[in-house]
Amino acid sequence: MKISDSLLTTVVKQPKSNQDSQFKSFAINDLLTANDKNLVEAATTGLQPTSSSGLHQINELATRIAIDRDRGELTGEIDKNYINSLIKEQQDNHQETIQSSTLQKSLAFLKQEQADFLRRISD
Repeated sequence: MKISDSLLTTVVKQPKSNQDSQFKSFAINDLLTANDKNLVEAATTGLQPTSSSGLHQINELATRIAIDRDRGELTGEIDKNYINSLIKEQQDNHQETIQSSTLQKSLAFLKQEQADFLRRISD
């Protein structure tokens, strides 16, 4: 898989075999729901973070969510089970593709959203 230098541009999936010669690309931003975008904004520096030199950086969380949505592995809203599965996957693989602090901020955001929702329905 190749990811372009702009988060909101495209992800290009390489074919799995020589028989499947078609590349598939999609705009990451197009696969994210409004709630996905809110979570990414809250947990990271934004959908398209910029380095100190002004270059766009890849947002690993947004990219992972978009890929999981494209594969059909994430069809509903993001919940704590989804984030916890990302945490467990990283621990099992001994790789931190998404910063641990980002995943913790994602869990905090979901917890706050749930508290806000419960507050609204009880008023």
